[in-house]
Amino acid sequence: MNLSSLSILLLVVVATLPGSQGRMVDALYDSSVNFTCDPAGLNMTTLEPGQVTRIWLLPTAEVLTAGTTGHARVDVLNDGRVLHVRSVNDEDFGVYYCVVRVFTGEYLAVRHGINVNGAYWGDLFKQYYDNLITGRILLQPSRCPSATSPN
Repeated sequence: MNLSSLSILLLVVVATLPGSQGRMVDALYDSSVNFTCDPAGLNMTTLEPGQVTRIWLLPTAEVLTAGTTGHARVDVLNDGRVLHVRSVNDEDFGVYYCVVRVFTGEYLAVRHGINVNGAYWGDLFKQYYDNLITGRILLQPSRCPSATSPN
């Protein structure tokens, strides 16, 4: 059996990444928020363009990269370094991750968060481990068995 014959593809990547605390933002409705992806311990001034790849993971589990356009809620700017959240509302609540891959094979992560008129965040990030768990389920409707009703 090969992967192309599966109806459901479940991809789970679990990685423990060294991380740095980003910003926790209590945002007002309809305001905009910018998050930057500059991990602590990485001197970005010594790296040339193309030696760093940035990937943003949204609270909705969407993955965005530099050059992503046409997203309804956010823009990825400055070669992936900046995530711009437009017109914040309840859909934007949650934790945002930026995963950086350096040409040497090193991975680093930065966490940011948006809270929209919610409970106090306090030290929420400190309560959780520095684990990044990403999961995605892809359904291929053309290959799923059709439901039949009993006669």
